Amino acid sequence: MAFQTIITEQQADILIITINRPDQLNALNGQTIEELNKALALADVNKSVRCIILTGAGEKAFVAGADIKEFAQFTVEEGGMLAARGQKLLFDFVEHMSKPVIAAVNGFALGGGLELAMSAHFRVASDNAKMGLPEVTLGVIPGYGGTQRLAQLVGKGKAMEMIVSAAMITASEGLEWGLVNYVVPQSELMAKCVELATKICKNSPTAIAAAIRSVNAGYKEGQDGFATEINEFGKCFGNGDFKEGTTAFLEKRKATFTGNCAAWLSRSSTNRGTRFRIMKRANRQAWICALICLNLLFCIRSNDCSSPLDCISHCHLVMKLKFVRAAVWPINMVSRCSIHPAPSMPIIAAKSRYCSSIMVMRHLPFKTASASHKW
Repeated sequence: MAFQTIITEQQADILIITINRPDQLNALNGQTIEELNKALALADVNKSVRCIILTGAGEKAFVAGADIKEFAQFTVEEGGMLAARGQKLLFDFVEHMSKPVIAAVNGFALGGGLELAMSAHFRVASDNAKMGLPEVTLGVIPGYGGTQRLAQLVGKGKAMEMIVSAAMITASEGLEWGLVNYVVPQSELMAKCVELATKICKNSPTAIAAAIRSVNAGYKEGQDGFATEINEFGKCFGNGDFKEGTTAFLEKRKATFTGNCAAWLSRSSTNRGTRFRIMKRANRQAWICALICLNLLFCIRSNDCSSPLDCISHCHLVMKLKFVRAAVWPINMVSRCSIHPAPSMPIIAAKSRYCSSIMVMRHLPFKTASASHKW
């Protein structure tokens, strides 16, 4: 695709995107934001691209800010729409890409330029770089996520100082504050970024994407980062990269990751029968675990049992269970079954080598609140 304000170049698995408006110090305008969005969207679905380096043309500026001429006469509504559209098309888009984006800060990174660098997954700066958010000198504030991401990176106090004073900081100060990851001479900037990108490209694309989603979740209101991590960790066990990584480790060779998500649908016919047998066994054990949970629910409710063995010996099934929710999923654990009563939400869990069942009963009137059986 032909672009007018950016240049794209692919080196092996690395895509280098250069903002090419050197006469305007690579300032961001509407066209540049749209072209960056298109180039990044194509890269995100291109399997031959595993890492992206974002930089500016020339040696003076990464991006010296937004193009003020475009919005000098905007109304309140137009100003709000400008910020919302820019965040959606570019800044939030970069942050949530499934492939790492490295910002190669090769000079001034001011206003929207610093906001773009902060939306990348990490930053490498040349020793002549200057960074700041000078918007308050124009009577506005950062509108592309700067007030949020700067505080996340350097802390509330330093972020507040930079924003309200409109002061610029040097690359060495940015390194000290945690705003950038590395500072190198300008002549070595791209080489350092390519070195980092090459290391990234050797790792699992699916695992990297999961890691990005997990880290980002911890900084989003209403999202539980730990829960996201657990979910993403579990999903890794179902992709081909996990199979390749563990097999390569056991065979003492280097892994060759393809980004394949279908671990169970292997092209190899030698292990396919074994996998199907394991899945069939897991399905059978799931039913057994569920039946054990039902038995235990009956035993607790009737308060008949004095020991876990008594619970197992019962053959009763509770057919009419209100406020019950069951979940079954495959895991690899030693057989175990336990009862964890709580005042508000008693939980019963049964685990086998391949399966686990959990049943949660709400509003169950326990006769003995301290009842607890484990084995």
